[in-house]
Amino acid sequence: RCAVELKNADACTIVGGRSKYLKFSKTKREIWETVKDYLKTPVKKTEWLFLTENIDKARIAGLGALSYYSNISKGDIESFAIDSKVYKELRGRGKIHPTIYNEHDVRLEIWNYDPAVLTRDNFVDPFSLYLSSEYDPDERIQIELENMINRIL
Repeated sequence: RCAVELKNADACTIVGGRSKYLKFSKTKREIWETVKDYLKTPVKKTEWLFLTENIDKARIAGLGALSYYSNISKGDIESFAIDSKVYKELRGRGKIHPTIYNEHDVRLEIWNYDPAVLTRDNFVDPFSLYLSSEYDPDERIQIELENMINRIL
């Protein structure tokens, strides 16, 4: 289904009969510009947590991740991303306790997919980070998101 959607967006062609593969004839930047309007934020919802232990499957998100990929300061609020299925499991076992925000809490983004799948380290991948932050009203964040994408492409 994803391959057909990429083809319909004119990002690639599908080649082959029984064994198919995608052929991209555009540059990385052209592909990004073509598909980014079809992509949506991975964030399903956001909660505040008082963390008593590390969450193994969580990845650093928000300003912490953007500071890893750019020159912006990570800020005072820690943010993490986790798959919604893992979140439900941990919450059901009493490992996660949502709170009303206070200065000692961390921000948890509950994602539609596992953020660990697209990265090799403790930070969310840059494209998902871009999608999760593209509507942030802070101009500094917007500038650094564009700089991050420009370095990748």
